[in-house]
Amino acid sequence: MGVLMIIVINVKQACIAGRPRLVLDFSHCAALVKHFQNIKGACWCAALAQLNIPFYCNHLDYLQKKFGQFAVFYNIDNGQKTLLRSTSSAQASSRIPPVFHQQMRLKRYSQNTQRTYTSVLSKFLQYWHTVPPEDINNEQIRDYMVYLGRELDEVVVTSPFKVT
Repeated sequence: MGVLMIIVINVKQACIAGRPRLVLDFSHCAALVKHFQNIKGACWCAALAQLNIPFYCNHLDYLQKKFGQFAVFYNIDNGQKTLLRSTSSAQASSRIPPVFHQQMRLKRYSQNTQRTYTSVLSKFLQYWHTVPPEDINNEQIRDYMVYLGRELDEVVVTSPFKVT
């Protein structure tokens, strides 16, 4: 029977060359860095055993979604720690306001379109699982689109929803 080891990686914000960055400390688990070096814009400092990556909103959520199978991330700036379990898509789907489905039916969207839009909104709500849907603002929508751009490694992300 194998033992599952979860490594805690300390994360802190830093300003490097005038740009906001996140510094991930691998001093106690340098072998894991190979999994993280494919993050766009990542820079490895072997002397300090630290990887710095571009700063973005909800960085702990991003890191947990991407690398949560073998690491827990601890923000040493504010003591926030990621959870081992994230919000399930079923929980996110239950947060979709009924008016969303009603509007799609009224506009006579096809079943496939309704499923696609519901899936997109469910993923969005899963990303912002700590915020009630009615409290999500335009800045958070933009942050999510930036996150998607990084995930897809694209500059432009399109959405079926209007962002002003």
